[in-house]
Amino acid sequence: MKKTIKAIKKKIKKTDSFLIIAHKNPDHDAWGSLYFMVNYLNNKNKKVYWNIKTPISSIYDKMFNDIYRFRHHGEKFQCLITLDSANMKRTGYSMDEHFTINLDHHVSNSRYGNLNLVRPDLSSTCEVLYKALWEKRFYSSEKFKKAILLGILGDTGFLKYDNATRDTFNAVSKLIDGINIFDIYKEFNRMLTRDQLVFLTDMIHLLKQKGKIYYIALDNETLVNSKLLYEDISNLFKIFRGIRDADTIILIREVEKGTVRVNFRGNSTLDLNKVAAYFKGGGHANAAACTIRGPFSESVNSVIEITKKYSNEEK
Repeated sequence: MKKTIKAIKKKIKKTDSFLIIAHKNPDHDAWGSLYFMVNYLNNKNKKVYWNIKTPISSIYDKMFNDIYRFRHHGEKFQCLITLDSANMKRTGYSMDEHFTINLDHHVSNSRYGNLNLVRPDLSSTCEVLYKALWEKRFYSSEKFKKAILLGILGDTGFLKYDNATRDTFNAVSKLIDGINIFDIYKEFNRMLTRDQLVFLTDMIHLLKQKGKIYYIALDNETLVNSKLLYEDISNLFKIFRGIRDADTIILIREVEKGTVRVNFRGNSTLDLNKVAAYFKGGGHANAAACTIRGPFSESVNSVIEITKKYSNEEK
């Protein structure tokens, strides 16, 4: 691991221009790690560009405006850096001739880069960056600290999930000096729009149960009528993980006709990475995802049946 970090730092030092990308529909970790890397490379006087293929939630507006001038508009670059993406497909980009640095924490990562720093033992890609690239002088910068905190807090459910280790808490304890963690919570987690609250009631009404498996299936018409972005609905879905007797909670979305995105969240010993892998997806034991091509109703039935099958085998 130390050799990989050394090689990454060497490559960064010798390279002049970079394009940074993260997965489509960025969550806190994808966005926080991208924001950190843009500022990290700019701080080292590198020519840096970034892009994400899908709309970005308005909750990131302040950070977005700060780095908007670096957004990629077709400029040439020498090195590609991918963040929080288990495979290139998740970014919406395809592999090309550019040297690629792959920074991630998903156990299902396919190690597609020329240099791969993948740490499934860490809570988030932001914690990977903290371990690998953090410099002491960054402690005086709210910008750098807020970026790393956003990713760590986002992927650990604000330190409530079991992926928050002693090292994670130690990192947070150092990063929060001079930062009000409640302000981060209010800005990125607590403050919902009226449209989100209205749609939350729709999700509650659509909630179904099969034993200890709970799921919400949203067809394309429902998604379009909601007028919400992908990540806005993902943030609402987090609420359902708190259902008391739920072992597995599943959000199934027909993001477009014939394309179904599935998010699995778990509160039991069932390895959801294996369930997602059945559909050629992946992630972590308690949080995974996949994309299914096919009719919506058939996809919903298949997801529930396969989850039940793996759940029964676990018992």
